[in-house]
Formats: sequence, structure tokens, C-alpha cells
Amino acid sequence: MMRFPSAMTWLAGPALLLSLAPLAAQEHKELGKMWPFEAAPLDYFESEHGFRPTQEWLDHARLASIRYGERDRPFCSSSFVSPRGLIMTNHHCARGNVSAVTPEGEDWLTTGHFASSPSEEDKVPDLSVQQLLPIPDVTDRMNPGVPDHIDDAELQTAVNKNRKAILDEFKAANPDQMHEMKALYQGGIYTVYSFKVYDDIRLVATPDLQIAKFGGDPDNFTYPRFSLDFTLMRAWEDGKPADTSAHYFKVKTRGPEEGETVFVTGNPGSTSRLKTVAQME
Repeated sequence: MMRFPSAMTWLAGPALLLSLAPLAAQEHKELGKMWPFEAAPLDYFESEHGFRPTQEWLDHARLASIRYGERDRPFCSSSFVSPRGLIMTNHHCARGNVSAVTPEGEDWLTTGHFASSPSEEDKVPDLSVQQLLPIPDVTDRMNPGVPDHIDDAELQTAVNKNRKAILDEFKAANPDQMHEMKALYQGGIYTVYSFKVYDDIRLVATPDLQIAKFGGDPDNFTYPRFSLDFTLMRAWEDGKPADTSAHYFKVKTRGPEEGETVFVTGNPGSTSRLKTVAQME
């Protein structure tokens, strides 16, 4: 059965689609294991896993996944996990946010904290989440005025001019959204990432630090550890929990079965996959 991960949805975010099939079973290792939503290798998914995602499936995964952090510095992955704006992310992503709303004389990082109702949810300062909207390809609009034979300085000037004109147009059409130009495949493809931004984010629940960080980073970066590594937030709009009923991940209590293909969405950090051996040395 092909499905989204159950309690692992806190790994979600908006940027990439990641397949976690065993590497040894992968015939085309040159494809890597991470793909942007707008360039998912559908033929490979079908031949390797017997599953061809529909556009509706991909759209749902993208819209249920959100970037987490400050408006100008998103630094974590998260996802909507309820129809009323509930957000799940990793505990370490939210530790600073938990500290920011902890009342004087208390230590919610040490003791944990659970709001018993929406009215008790504390607004976190300087925190936002961003939902990635449809992704238009603007490659053709980036090429005008960029001849084949041009030096690096002239090339950068021409590309920057086109980028600014395109982003200015998107900002004028949708000023409430965030807009970013993305260059994929060394500039072979240009897309615009537009985000719906939720700025009213409130703390719902966080476990105590010892059970959330059990094993520490040595365990975290070696294998999936046995800990409650999560925090729950909620997005609010117009003074009430946000309506996210159209796109959210439903939590499953059953884990994946042996041999089952699992896809994880995320907003990952950078990799060094395209560097040469000389560069790595």
C-alpha cells in the first residue's frame, strides 16, 4: 500500500519530495533520492515502486507540508495534521519558541507543556509557517536578453534584471504572499515559489526535554531513535484556528510494514551531492 507516513509527518515541509525506499533496491542510483515537487520522476516511481502519483496526490502533499521558522529565515520542516490548523514539527525546531512563551518562574522545556483548549494557546513571537502554492515554470521568461555567448558578469546582470521583473510582477499580483525565484539544474529551469504565510502561530503542546531529546544528536543522526521528538503548534487566522481542512496529513497509529514504500516531504538543508571529488578534498 502506498501512503504518507504516519507519525513521521513532522518531517514534512514544502520544498522536496523524498523517497525512502532501500538504496540497495534502487536500480537507477544516479537519480538520487530527493526531488522537487515540480520535477517528480513519475516514470521512475512507477517502475521502482509500482505507484504513479497523480497531480492531485502531489498537490495535496505539497499543500499539507509547510516551512517552519521566521518569515525571512525558515529553518525547519513541519506539516498540518488537523483540519483546524494544528502543526507538527520536531522538538528541536521549536525549543526557542517554547522558551519565548514560557512564563517567568516556569520551565516548560524541562517540564513540558500542554494547552487544554485553544484559548490557552500562547502566541509565539516572530514565528511563521509558509505553505508552498502552485509552482509556475518561468524559464522562458528568464532567457530574453541573455545571449549564448556572454561573460559571467554580463550574464549575471541580465539574469538579475529578468528575475527582478518577474518577482515584481508576482508581488504586485499577490502582495500578501512571499515569492522566491528558484534555479534548478544549474539554471536549466527557473520556477517561482509563492508561499501563503501564517504569522499567528501558537504553542499547543511540547513534551519534556529529556523524553524529546533522548539519545541526543548522536542517536538522531545515526538511526531513528526512540523518543517523543515533536512539538505541536497551531496556525490562527482572523482570531480563530486556521481552516486547513482541504489539505492536512491524517495521523496513523500504525507504522509502515516491511517492504512498504514511504514518501516523506521536507524542507531540507543543502547537500554536497553535486561536488566533485576534488572539491570535497
